[in-house]
Amino acid sequence: MALLNVSDSWIIISATSKLFFLQRKGKDLETTSHKIIDVTEVSTSLPFVRTTYELEENVRTNQGEKIEMCCSAISRDGQLFAVAISSKICLIYSLSSSIEMKRAFRVPKAPSVITFDPQGEHLKMKRKVL
Repeated sequence: MALLNVSDSWIIISATSKLFFLQRKGKDLETTSHKIIDVTEVSTSLPFVRTTYELEENVRTNQGEKIEMCCSAISRDGQLFAVAISSKICLIYSLSSSIEMKRAFRVPKAPSVITFDPQGEHLKMKRKVL
């Protein structure tokens, strides 16, 4: 699935395991610069939180599985971008002049909806069950 997020300064396309950051020039769709990030590297390097049960049963990790984007959002002030991926990881990027990952963390279940609160201080995630 591909996701598209647009702010005053950025066009962000999330497809397969890649994030395409396109910096906008004015209000048009013309872009001035771009950056491509592959989230596979983050997904495999982020440690798992293991419960006692998982340690005793030696549960297999999901490494090697296909990574897909689940949902994404840009904060209201356009300074932060968050994306949740199928390997149950949430990534938060700073959208200053250079793209920088601020935080990465695992979540119990991959969310289907992600949004920032109005102040941009907290991230809200929800899993919709159909």
